[in-house]
Amino acid sequence: MEQELQDQLLRVLEKSDAYQALRQVVLAWKASGMKQQAVLNVFEQVRQRVVEQEAKEDVLLDVMDCIVGYCASEARLFESTED
Repeated sequence: MEQELQDQLLRVLEKSDAYQALRQVVLAWKASGMKQQAVLNVFEQVRQRVVEQEAKEDVLLDVMDCIVGYCASEARLFESTED
């Protein structure tokens, strides 16, 4: 299953609006019960796969900031670090 989640992120990274699309994926995963750390782990694994592709890595890192709350409060994807 984790490979499927990674593949989903890799497909979304190809979109022109990857940032917003990735945010929507996170919200869908969260709604399905996926925990913050599990989401972050999948993002980190994908980041390691695209590390040579700076633009894709940057988008992932931007969304990861929103996952952990290192962003403006309205951009946070999880309420706290305990979700």
